[in-house]
Amino acid sequence: MKIERGITLIALIITIILMLILAGVVLSLTIGENGIFKTAKYVTKKWNNSVEQENRELDKLYAYINGESLPENTKDTDAGTLVAVPDGWKTNTPAYVQTPDGKEVVSSKKISTVQAVATGDGETVPVPLGFYYVGGKVSTGVVISDNKADQNKYKNEIEIPSGIEAVLNEDGSVKEIKRTLIGNQFIWVPCTEEEYVKINWGNDYSDSVWDTTTAKAETIQIRKYKGFYVGRYEAGLDSNILEFTTTQANASSIYNQEGKPQSKPGVIPWNFISWTQSKENAENMYKTNYVDSGLITGTQWDVMINWMTNENESELVDSGTFGNYANVTLKINLGRMAYGYITTAWYQDAFENEWVNNGPKPMGDVNTNRNGKGHLWTTGASDEARKKNLYDVAGNLNEWVEETSFYGGSDSKQYRVFRGGGFLDSKTGRPICYRGCGSDDSKATDQEIGFRVVLYMR
Repeated sequence: MKIERGITLIALIITIILMLILAGVVLSLTIGENGIFKTAKYVTKKWNNSVEQENRELDKLYAYINGESLPENTKDTDAGTLVAVPDGWKTNTPAYVQTPDGKEVVSSKKISTVQAVATGDGETVPVPLGFYYVGGKVSTGVVISDNKADQNKYKNEIEIPSGIEAVLNEDGSVKEIKRTLIGNQFIWVPCTEEEYVKINWGNDYSDSVWDTTTAKAETIQIRKYKGFYVGRYEAGLDSNILEFTTTQANASSIYNQEGKPQSKPGVIPWNFISWTQSKENAENMYKTNYVDSGLITGTQWDVMINWMTNENESELVDSGTFGNYANVTLKINLGRMAYGYITTAWYQDAFENEWVNNGPKPMGDVNTNRNGKGHLWTTGASDEARKKNLYDVAGNLNEWVEETSFYGGSDSKQYRVFRGGGFLDSKTGRPICYRGCGSDDSKATDQEIGFRVVLYMR
């Protein structure tokens, strides 16, 4: 018997029916009500709408940052008011739109990394994003803070308090210490590009042959904003640093380490620190999309003190009215002693130990040169050491600056420059304009040298 194998008519019909069903499903998924084409069209539309929405939000952000919806500044504008940002403070930057194919540059926008704030006299200062106007005027010293709680706190004041005060009991004893200003504080130093130069104060006020040039990178900010921000106080110890010790060797090893300094009142100035570590710590304080920090430079120091003194040469070479020198008496408003010094021996009596261990005390008429001994004081301890709302630019501590020198005129060894005089110095021997020098890593005997931080706005 011969058997032939093949497909039956019924099987063929069933196959055709299944193929038609599958074809229908495919057509439905492709061009139906919820098909691929319509879904793709819908998704594309939603994508474009989200891009447009994102661009609108970005435009609002740009407008807010650039002050495009803010009023122009006038002499009648209240201090602390956000006003329109001058066009010269803005930078051209590309604007991007996200598409299914990737990013495409669609336009260029002018944006600003600062806000414009009125000072109440028709003048405007740039305040970096993340910082807030506290008070003061351009001519007398505008104060800003990195803490929003300080915003406009002294907006109608010319002389801004140090930022700490004591609450007393009825018997005059200290109940608590309050901070009236919480954040790190900086002062606006106005200057033109022509004014932004180093000044030679004469050989009597320099230990070395120093670098007379100014780095071109420094002038970018001056050209754009016509000024710069400098720390209101000498750099203070970071909260992570160990408590003060009266052993010189221990203090040297403890203090000379990395960390973020403070620019606040009532803290121990950061001394026993090398130039190298001062520079690194200053640069570590801020590094954002809007502002960087750094060690104050020689040019910034000269411009700052010229502005503080209104070019009064007598104050520049006799700086007894600026701060805590060994031969100057200043009244202490609120502060504590970091330590005292007698000739070559460390000094602390029971009274001073109390200040170190228990924090700031209101000192009233007690002076910085107590018992005829030189003493280092906490930052902002005396309002008599305040000029243009800056504290202790002269006296208390010499301060490292980003400037090189060659001691004795020899190019064989490079040194670093410090300025301003310290608590063991004479007000005329090391005045505010003085240039001393030391090696990059010297710290063992530098109880008199600290540093100060400046801001660089992008």
